[in-house]
Amino acid sequence: MNQHALRRLALISILVLQAVSFAQQPAPAPETAKDTISRIFTGEFSQRFPPPPRWFDGGQSYLTMEPAAGGHGRDLVKHDTATGRKQEVLLSAAQLTPEGAKEPLQIAGLSWSKDNQRVLIFTNTRRVWRTNSRGDYWFFDRAAGKLKKLGGDAPEAGLMYAKFNPDATRVAYVRSNDIYVEDLASGAIQRITRDGSDLVINGGSDWVNEEELDLHDCFR
Repeated sequence: MNQHALRRLALISILVLQAVSFAQQPAPAPETAKDTISRIFTGEFSQRFPPPPRWFDGGQSYLTMEPAAGGHGRDLVKHDTATGRKQEVLLSAAQLTPEGAKEPLQIAGLSWSKDNQRVLIFTNTRRVWRTNSRGDYWFFDRAAGKLKKLGGDAPEAGLMYAKFNPDATRVAYVRSNDIYVEDLASGAIQRITRDGSDLVINGGSDWVNEEELDLHDCFR
């Protein structure tokens, strides 16, 4: 047998062995149409959008949540927008931890005073119609280093649309479809409206106005 014939025989032998080996492998289970349809409705194929940036100082800087020193919790950190350089820690994980709690607050939203020294922290949210607009609000004074929960005896996750007055000495919010104002120094709470019900909504919009006009909080 010449060299050319030997090469052909060797090549055929290799191909036969590969075919036998492939045939012995278990075939993958066919995916049924029912499985495919079920996966469509699990959210597996939904778009994954990155969280929107938290702008600060009119866009001159932005805020990120970063692991705290020691690895427990996350700090709120300010960065320069132009360079990305870290400038300062605005709220540390320790400052975001209520007295007696083991974990810091999970920030869902922030609202700052004009001088950026006082901040409202929205957390523990609940969904109302299309958005998570009901939850707990905490007040933090950077100068005093004090963290305080707002709402008095309000039930858990019972406040909506909290906001400062112009000099950040009081906060107004919606509770059970009525508007309240809380003095930050004394803690005194004044109820502004008294007719809130399932049919009368003070300080917020109803389903139609939220959907058609993009109105949510409706007081200043």
